[in-house]
Amino acid sequence: MESRSQVSPRPGRFAKRLGVSKITYFTTILIALLFSTQLFACATDGGTGRSGEARAVDLDKVLMCPVCPGESLDQSQTQLAYQMKSVIRVKINEGWTDQQILDYFVERYGSSVLLEPQTEGVSLLAWVVPPVAVLLSLIVLIILLRIRVAQSDKAHVEGSDNGR
Repeated sequence: MESRSQVSPRPGRFAKRLGVSKITYFTTILIALLFSTQLFACATDGGTGRSGEARAVDLDKVLMCPVCPGESLDQSQTQLAYQMKSVIRVKINEGWTDQQILDYFVERYGSSVLLEPQTEGVSLLAWVVPPVAVLLSLIVLIILLRIRVAQSDKAHVEGSDNGR
């Protein structure tokens, strides 16, 4: 004996309850499945969301050519730069993370191979000193301007008192 209180799993009844047609119901389900498949595909890209070549290009921009001071690998035309670029691509294909690749080059060429200074140890000063210097300069400037305005106001008040 079947119970009438059970809800039928058929899409026709559910679509009717929602007030939509069967075509709209199935289209919505199909779009949701495609969207979730896309999300899953993007999430399984090693967690980076970037292709190997995009990662390699980004790394080329943050590593400095040891032969050409001030030039990144993507700007340099030396043989060493081309070799370093190929090493980056090999390491990416082997599954290395960006940080592991950067550490690899720092180990071989020193921290000067990085275009941006590291944010630890003595190199931290390169990040801290400029903003602190600007802040202190602004404070000194504000104090000097306030003293100047106070002296000007005092001279103006004394000048108006002498004129009476």
